Amino acid sequence: MRLFSSIASALLVASTTHALDIDVSSSDSISNAAKAVAKGLMANYTGDQKGQIPGIFTSKPPAQKGSSGEYFWWSFGAIFDAMVDYQYYTGDGQYNNAVQQALLWQVGPSDDYLPPNQTTSEGNDDQTTWGFAAMTAAERNFSAPPSGSPSWLKIAQNVFDDQAGRWDKETCKGGLRWQIFTFNSGYNYKNTIANGQFLQLAARLYAQTGNQTYATWAEEVYTWAQSVGLVNEDGSVYDGAQTEDDCSQINRIQFSMNSGVWLYGSAVMANATKGSRSWTLRAQSILNHASSIYLNDSIIVETACENTDACTQDQHFYKGAFARDLARTVEAMPSTADTIKPILQTNAKAAAQVGCKNADNCVFVWTAAKNDEGSDLGSQFSALQVIQSNLVSQAKATANTSSSDSGSGSDSGSSNTSSSASGTASGTTGGTAAPTGAASLVLRLGS
Repeated sequence: MRLFSSIASALLVASTTHALDIDVSSSDSISNAAKAVAKGLMANYTGDQKGQIPGIFTSKPPAQKGSSGEYFWWSFGAIFDAMVDYQYYTGDGQYNNAVQQALLWQVGPSDDYLPPNQTTSEGNDDQTTWGFAAMTAAERNFSAPPSGSPSWLKIAQNVFDDQAGRWDKETCKGGLRWQIFTFNSGYNYKNTIANGQFLQLAARLYAQTGNQTYATWAEEVYTWAQSVGLVNEDGSVYDGAQTEDDCSQINRIQFSMNSGVWLYGSAVMANATKGSRSWTLRAQSILNHASSIYLNDSIIVETACENTDACTQDQHFYKGAFARDLARTVEAMPSTADTIKPILQTNAKAAAQVGCKNADNCVFVWTAAKNDEGSDLGSQFSALQVIQSNLVSQAKATANTSSSDSGSGSDSGSSNTSSSASGTASGTTGGTAAPTGAASLVLRLGS
């Protein structure tokens, strides 16, 4: 980040005497704070410059505990997803060209976010993180791809189709594995982030298209996760389980991002099913549980690692993803606003006034007692997300029909989904049927 250059370090000393100002009752103040933090985040991006790779941040994380020496590809997808929301919330389109270029450059030859440079290392959750960015672009009416390119909606559908083909009933009676390829560490792990993001993508596609196949998949994923004990009726969202013992031993660590992903997916389904009791209760239980374990004096804390200084650079992104899904849950389930809005307001103030004493270099911890660690992309991303999420009530309603994804982008070859009059799926999504019987493990290599 700019923090790590000698010039920026000198500027930092001269400019950190005042915290970032924010008045959470003023949309102008929130927008200005978001713009300042977004500027600091995108200052690290050179992918739109000559000789660089669009979609890739080349800056290195600081040498600190939990640092691997590089940022991972999934996190760039999360950033561009945030920047789509940024334009939607603030109306500031200065980064739109760079964001559009990044999202299209990384899409890969099969338009499904399996680019050749990443396919041997990316996991299911990595792919859906980028798929979320395309889905958000479709929902937010973001700048349409040029003529001849697939639409944002089509790209998101392609990602979904890939993952539906990987649903694995040979172990644990279902579920997605964390990793796509057998040679990657984590292939034998079925976790809530991979499965929750698949569920959320299915839910959002259902809301966007009305196709019952997506709703069927969302129900399948949630029912499976509950059956093995990864998601409980009390709203607990545990991390995962190993396939070697048929998912009988649950890793009960909990992360805010996992809870947020399942919360928003459930909220979307509650909305799209016109207040289904089961989906409404699922969303409410996850929200209640998350509020009880990730808040310390009303401040969001990554409970599993923050208090012991054990959070990795990846985990620095989690609070931002959680805040993002809290805000989007308000859109999908307005009944949650009384619970969620105070959380977002309190944490926007904490992130701005404590975490962002310099808007270019926000830090991970938002409590006054401990906020002296260095900045990194995840910390900057999280600050942006929690600040701009306070604009959710002022923003336009999310588009909920596929016609909203109009523009130059092409839907040719789009998913041939349809629903029968009885409401059961009678078609498939891009050749992927709704879950019935044993599903084989199919790997789409994107080439």
